[in-house]
Amino acid sequence: MRLTDQEITSYRERGYLLRSAVLSAEEVRLMRAAVPDLITHNPEATLANKGNGDVRLVFGPHQASETYAAVMRLPRVLEPARQLLGGDVYAHQTKVTLNTRQGNEGWVWHQDYAFWRSRDRVPGPDILSAAVFLDDVTHVNGPLFIVPGSHRGGLLETEDGVLDRERITEVCTVNGIDVPTGPAGSVLYFHGSAVHGSPGNITPFDRRIFYITYNAVSNAPESFTDMPPEYVSATDHSALSAVDDSALLAATA
Repeated sequence: MRLTDQEITSYRERGYLLRSAVLSAEEVRLMRAAVPDLITHNPEATLANKGNGDVRLVFGPHQASETYAAVMRLPRVLEPARQLLGGDVYAHQTKVTLNTRQGNEGWVWHQDYAFWRSRDRVPGPDILSAAVFLDDVTHVNGPLFIVPGSHRGGLLETEDGVLDRERITEVCTVNGIDVPTGPAGSVLYFHGSAVHGSPGNITPFDRRIFYITYNAVSNAPESFTDMPPEYVSATDHSALSAVDDSALLAATA
């Protein structure tokens, strides 16, 4: 459950850490089964592909589903985030991305913290995402590409957090590109300043991921006028407490 010193060091150096098969096959099945309801729960909290109009992202799944609310509090998922951020954390944002078979358009190279700082006014970079794999993530079905060590350079000068061709060429030439893959139920933790993106998925195999953005309670933003919707940026900055390790199964019993 807890990270080893070696895992923490690897995260600090590379900006990400992959833990394989954290959730069981049954837990993953329950999460997949809830996806259709998530898509229709709140149309305003979704983004669609420009081409075929299919939903590609759902914000705030933990607000719509007891299953997803339980996942982000499982000790297996929560405790590593607490270790990496050095104390109490809250869920700043959750979302499911649907890099579905033969149709998703992928995501351009970017740094998440650029959006969280400018839009949500998160003051510091002590923030990370935990990506829970709902499907096997392979090299071919639209996996996440991460530039290792890119988080150490802080935020780059970008247009709204998106890196242009010149900048991404520079950072990838220096640092390379890693492609973390693993079976469904694995969890990928990555730094808010890590440069990443993903290609479209033209295979017949889905690649769906539940993202939990954990932020240090000490790094929570102050309230301001014209704040984003609650499903995009949480206003409840209370520290998350762990649930029983069987809570996900119990939520749907």
